[in-house]
Amino acid sequence: MNKTMRKLLILLFLFLVLLPLTASAGRRPASRTASGARLNTIISSCRHYDGADVVRLGWLGTAAARTVMQLSSISDEDARQVLEMIRGVKSFTFLGYEDCAPEVCDWIDHEVHRALEGFEMLMEFKDGESTMRMFGVVDDRRDRVVDFVLHNPADHMLVYVSGFIPVDALGRMLADD
Repeated sequence: MNKTMRKLLILLFLFLVLLPLTASAGRRPASRTASGARLNTIISSCRHYDGADVVRLGWLGTAAARTVMQLSSISDEDARQVLEMIRGVKSFTFLGYEDCAPEVCDWIDHEVHRALEGFEMLMEFKDGESTMRMFGVVDDRRDRVVDFVLHNPADHMLVYVSGFIPVDALGRMLADD
């Protein structure tokens, strides 16, 4: 078997492995909220700061996670609830900036605060002196939360979920905790 044939077989194998993932992935979102786009810009600019940790899971990664969750949800009710909740998620981004210089942390907090003005605060959790806030853009017509955000300025942490989460699935998940 020559090199070209081996390459074609490897590509065919990869195609067959990735086909179920791309089928469940759907299309990338055509548009995001303006505030979500601003958050993405802030997060991207934070990659250049020492001490900032950015982890992104794009649409293919979230599709892979949904596929794994579908397999595990066959016998697990909790996994089915999580799967229902993340069905519309297109990407997941984590930003940790606690190891940045204090002036960088202040700048990031200020910019995130400005970007979150386009979001509605859904819930606030207090743990001692630390406060975790949950934000989202509520789409009342479709009964879902678009561009979901968790932010904790005291711990210098931000989680941004692009896509949508059904309001009823989110409510059931929060009611269980």
